[in-house]
Amino acid sequence: MLSSTDTSRDVVTQVAQKKAALLSTVRTAHERLAAATATGRPSDIQGAQHRLQVAVDAARDADAAWGEIGDALGVARGNAYQRHRHRAARDPE
Repeated sequence: MLSSTDTSRDVVTQVAQKKAALLSTVRTAHERLAAATATGRPSDIQGAQHRLQVAVDAARDADAAWGEIGDALGVARGNAYQRHRHRAARDPE
Protein backbone atom coordinates (compact mmCIF):
# COMPACT_ATOMS: atom_id res chain seq x y z
CA MET A 1 0.00 0.00 0.00
CA LEU A 2 1.32 3.44 -0.91
CA SER A 3 1.54 6.08 1.76
CA SER A 4 0.24 9.57 1.16
CA THR A 5 3.86 10.73 1.02
CA ASP A 6 4.63 8.26 -1.78
CA THR A 7 1.51 9.36 -3.67
CA SER A 8 2.42 13.04 -3.25
CA ARG A 9 5.94 12.34 -4.44
CA ASP A 10 4.56 10.56 -7.51
CA VAL A 11 2.32 13.53 -8.32
CA VAL A 12 5.20 15.98 -7.94
CA THR A 13 7.35 13.82 -10.21
CA GLN A 14 4.61 13.63 -12.84
CA VAL A 15 4.08 17.39 -12.77
CA ALA A 16 7.83 18.02 -13.12
CA GLN A 17 8.05 15.59 -16.04
CA LYS A 18 5.09 17.24 -17.77
CA LYS A 19 6.62 20.69 -17.34
CA ALA A 20 9.98 19.45 -18.67
CA ALA A 21 8.25 17.96 -21.71
CA LEU A 22 6.39 21.22 -22.36
CA LEU A 23 9.61 23.23 -22.07
CA SER A 24 11.18 20.84 -24.57
CA THR A 25 8.23 21.56 -26.88
CA VAL A 26 8.91 25.30 -26.46
CA ARG A 27 12.55 24.72 -27.42
CA THR A 28 11.55 22.69 -30.49
CA ALA A 29 8.95 25.27 -31.57
CA HIS A 30 11.60 27.98 -31.25
CA GLU A 31 14.00 25.99 -33.44
CA ARG A 32 11.25 25.50 -36.03
CA LEU A 33 10.54 29.23 -36.01
CA ALA A 34 14.21 29.87 -36.74
CA ALA A 35 14.04 27.39 -39.64
CA ALA A 36 10.84 28.99 -40.96
CA THR A 37 12.42 32.43 -40.73
CA ALA A 38 15.29 31.16 -42.87
CA THR A 39 12.84 30.22 -45.64
CA GLY A 40 11.49 33.76 -45.70
CA ARG A 41 7.93 32.61 -46.45
CA PRO A 42 5.50 34.71 -44.40
CA SER A 43 2.95 31.91 -44.02
CA ASP A 44 5.63 29.56 -42.64
CA ILE A 45 6.83 32.22 -40.24
CA GLN A 46 3.34 33.10 -39.01
CA GLY A 47 2.45 29.45 -38.47
CA ALA A 48 5.68 28.82 -36.57
CA GLN A 49 5.15 31.94 -34.44
CA HIS A 50 1.65 30.76 -33.55
CA ARG A 51 2.87 27.25 -32.65
CA LEU A 52 5.59 28.75 -30.46
CA GLN A 53 3.07 30.93 -28.64
CA VAL A 54 0.77 27.95 -28.10
CA ALA A 55 3.73 25.99 -26.68
CA VAL A 56 4.63 28.87 -24.34
CA ASP A 57 0.99 29.13 -23.24
CA ALA A 58 0.92 25.40 -22.44
CA ALA A 59 4.14 25.70 -20.45
CA ARG A 60 2.69 28.63 -18.50
CA ASP A 61 -0.48 26.61 -17.85
CA ALA A 62 1.80 23.96 -16.31
CA ASP A 63 3.29 26.63 -14.00
CA ALA A 64 6.57 27.04 -15.87
CA ALA A 65 8.26 30.24 -14.74
CA TRP A 66 9.26 32.91 -17.22
CA GLY A 67 12.88 32.17 -16.36
CA GLU A 68 12.42 28.52 -17.39
CA ILE A 69 10.74 29.59 -20.61
CA GLY A 70 13.51 32.09 -21.25
CA ASP A 71 16.09 29.35 -20.75
CA ALA A 72 14.25 27.17 -23.28
CA LEU A 73 14.28 30.07 -25.75
CA GLY A 74 17.85 31.15 -25.01
CA VAL A 75 16.76 34.60 -23.79
CA ALA A 76 16.40 36.37 -20.45
CA ARG A 77 13.14 35.84 -18.55
CA GLY A 78 12.13 39.45 -19.09
CA ASN A 79 12.55 39.08 -22.84
CA ALA A 80 10.50 35.88 -22.81
CA TYR A 81 7.77 37.68 -20.88
CA GLN A 82 7.78 40.71 -23.20
CA ARG A 83 7.52 38.55 -26.33
CA HIS A 84 5.06 35.94 -25.11
CA ARG A 85 2.93 37.45 -22.34
CA HIS A 86 -0.11 37.73 -24.61
CA ARG A 87 -1.77 34.37 -25.09
CA ALA A 88 -2.34 32.95 -28.56
CA ALA A 89 -5.75 33.40 -30.09
CA ARG A 90 -7.69 30.18 -29.79
CA ASP A 91 -8.51 28.39 -33.01
CA PRO A 92 -12.26 28.18 -33.58
CA GLU A 93 -13.57 24.70 -32.98
